[in-house]
Amino acid sequence: MASCVKCHNDIDNDSIFCKHCGKKQTQTPQKKYRKRANGTGTVYKLSGRRRRPYVAAVSSARGGQTLKTVIIGYYKTSTEAYKALDSIPKNILLDNYDMTLEDAFHFWKSTHYENISKSAQDGYDSAWKRLSMFANIKLRDFNTAYIQTAIDETAESGARATCDKVRMLASQLCKFGMKIDLLNKNYAQLVEMPKAQKKKKKIFVSAEIKLIEGCEGEKAADITIVLLYSGMRINELFSIERTNVFLDKNYMIGGEKTEAGINRIIPIHPRIKPIIEKWYAENNFYLVTNSIGGKIDASNFRDREFYPLLERLKIIPPKKIEPKRRLTPKATRSTFISTMVKKNVPSEILQKIVGHEQYETTINSYTEFTENDINLLFNTVEKFDV
Repeated sequence: MASCVKCHNDIDNDSIFCKHCGKKQTQTPQKKYRKRANGTGTVYKLSGRRRRPYVAAVSSARGGQTLKTVIIGYYKTSTEAYKALDSIPKNILLDNYDMTLEDAFHFWKSTHYENISKSAQDGYDSAWKRLSMFANIKLRDFNTAYIQTAIDETAESGARATCDKVRMLASQLCKFGMKIDLLNKNYAQLVEMPKAQKKKKKIFVSAEIKLIEGCEGEKAADITIVLLYSGMRINELFSIERTNVFLDKNYMIGGEKTEAGINRIIPIHPRIKPIIEKWYAENNFYLVTNSIGGKIDASNFRDREFYPLLERLKIIPPKKIEPKRRLTPKATRSTFISTMVKKNVPSEILQKIVGHEQYETTINSYTEFTENDINLLFNTVEKFDV
């Protein structure tokens, strides 16, 4: 039996016209395929009237017994089905062909997470929550449309940074799919990203700073005051060693993150010198320590001391009322920088104080601090007065 070239109903092999629709049959001999080698797939036709009756499938066998069969697809003609089999890379593993997006994520994660930080792992886990709506699709079907949908929905409820993480994860999964010959391109490179919206930095206003200063003597308040008057990052303060504090010369050495920020001179503002002196007298290794004399954990300080202090002073609402915090420890650094800018402090001086890598005006020609430079820093930082 043959199939009509128009309606695909069964007709006699030598029929010139279809007895069902009357279509004249074009006698184009189909390509004859040799018997395929074991493990390279097979084509068979399903019974009944179907639009795509031909099935391309690959099976694995052991000892004459079929272990698993993977359906490659359904096709109108046997020629299309054989072409589909021929398009499958010869080195593809049968178990990989039906791999879902979720399978791919966990497989990729099992090796990739060994070489990245905990914060990077958390970022990928967060991005997966956005992509997991497509967890059950086949990796071989993963494409730009799926990634774009996830990013568009993320943009409606999340920040641009979260969209970036979704694209990064999608790119990693595409590369994994290319590595095992299930994808032929990195579809993440083709998505359209939402425009980044510049957020206004959150800072403490004068009245809020005075409330915090009114609690001087409490550890959380003292730490916050030092951050406000030094411009340090929270981890920078908690990492300063006592031996790097020079009370007689009114500066500390510390910093992190960038080459410009590491081991920089941090002037001690007169307002915070009594607090620094107190910590210096009490501790042996770090300038400020936790209750057992060790390094303070920034996350613990933020959740257990900083936010409770601000809630008590009614600077921020309780978390149960407003889960997203309006002011974080980072706001102390933004407050310091904002105040210095308002005082017309030269950008090259502010760059040295806060340890920025780049500024509109740069002082790359400086190779070290001179005595005059240090005096200028002290005179400048003392302009911070709320």
